[in-house]
Amino acid sequence: LLRTMAILVTLLSAAVLYALLYRRWRLPKNFPPGPASRNGHLEAVRALLDVDCCAADANQAKPTGMTSLIFAAQNGYAPVVQTLLEHRADVNAVNTKSSGRQDNALSMACERGKKDVVKILIRAGASDECLPTADSPSADSDEGRKALATYAACRQEVEAEAIK
Repeated sequence: LLRTMAILVTLLSAAVLYALLYRRWRLPKNFPPGPASRNGHLEAVRALLDVDCCAADANQAKPTGMTSLIFAAQNGYAPVVQTLLEHRADVNAVNTKSSGRQDNALSMACERGKKDVVKILIRAGASDECLPTADSPSADSDEGRKALATYAACRQEVEAEAIK
């Protein structure tokens, strides 16, 4: 069932993209780019953010604070992340989970080991406030350790690039 749903979403995204690119269909202004971001459809995201087409808000969020940038970052879609940042997506937007824990694009990408995305976010000035601290309980979990290791490695690479 989930696979069928994913195929349907992909086909629908492709149909929307075709209609938008060839101006045969116009979406309402501020149509959210979230679903396209979540699935890594770069051209659909670009079309939705296009002022002449939809002028979607790159910072539009779900009630929890989940934004297109967070969706794209957690799934490792570096070109989509870059495009959203170019359209003034808030690199430090925060998503509050049902547990009360807060995440941003950087913490989600770090937890999932999406190094290309992490480096883009660091260069864009993403805050590390949502990452676990060395003395926090979440730092002892596999996710917490992975997030901290990914962040440290990427931070070091970005700083080394800056020195060159």
